[in-house]
Amino acid sequence: MVEKTLIATVSVAANTPANMRQAVSFGEAGKPSVTRATVPKGRVWVIKDVFIKASGDVTIDGVAIFVKNEVEDIAKTAPLSTLLVSNPSRPTIAKLVYDEQTTLTIDFVNTVAQGASATSNTFYIIVDDMEKLAAPPRRSIAEIIRSAFRV
Repeated sequence: MVEKTLIATVSVAANTPANMRQAVSFGEAGKPSVTRATVPKGRVWVIKDVFIKASGDVTIDGVAIFVKNEVEDIAKTAPLSTLLVSNPSRPTIAKLVYDEQTTLTIDFVNTVAQGASATSNTFYIIVDDMEKLAAPPRRSIAEIIRSAFRV
């Protein structure tokens, strides 16, 4: 298992009204950011945490929405401004599992209207990238019954 920290950024254009859904760019430090990533075959990604490092990381408040296969919203964070890593009572996100060949996208919805200047937010996502374990071989009902009555 490899733990990765993804850096997520979203730019909000000037005069954007409240409740607009926008794509988030994310990636590992030193690597190109993307707006969509597919979990490689044989791997599973588990999103464990979402946080900001400093209050200045959030210039317009809103929530991040984690999307599976570009159609299914599976989780939404609390407002980003509440996710300061040093806050011992910050809200947490339930662990999110993205199986092999699943697409991860993240959207941002600003909860307030943006003023006359464009801004951007930065937040961080902790992901466990692990090998997918093979399922045990299936046994037929006849095999299960035979093994249950062996002497």
